[in-house]
Amino acid sequence: GERLAQEGDLEQAREQYRRILLIDPSDEDARKQFQRLSQELGERAPTVEEIVESQSNTEQARRDQTIVELNRRLHEAKVAEQGGDYPAAIRKYEEVVNILAWYRYQADFPVTTEQARAYLERAKEQQRLDEARGKARAIEEIQKEQEQAHARETAEERRRMKVFLERAQDAFDRGEYDLAVADAEKV
Repeated sequence: GERLAQEGDLEQAREQYRRILLIDPSDEDARKQFQRLSQELGERAPTVEEIVESQSNTEQARRDQTIVELNRRLHEAKVAEQGGDYPAAIRKYEEVVNILAWYRYQADFPVTTEQARAYLERAKEQQRLDEARGKARAIEEIQKEQEQAHARETAEERRRMKVFLERAQDAFDRGEYDLAVADAEKV
């Protein structure tokens, strides 16, 4: 603050003293410097109580905004999860956990860090189950295709056997016994 005041940046110097007063409202030197700089800037110097109250109001506004943001992201995560969009749900739950990491006191928040982590783990588990179901469906589909291919091969084999049997019967009826035996052996 002193350096900024010497360099002529009175607004930034005053801001530094304001921050000191927020940390320690009883710092008399910071109070005097803050008031002096406010007067030099042509403004009425707020009292320390006003500064602290203003900061408290700002912090409450930030906290209220955080609550709104948490509610929005929780809603989006739950909608995504219910819709089966687990990657989106996981992303939103992770955002909620990251926001909560900045706050020690969470009683007035819609969810605590532990609850958000539980929601996140539930979404991850649902994603794993969904992937497993998808793999199971893919395996069933492959098995069906293989069964159908086998059925087609069997049907084709039977058709060929029928043709050779008919040819063997026709050759036998004509007295061409060697041809009848050759076609019968093919069957």
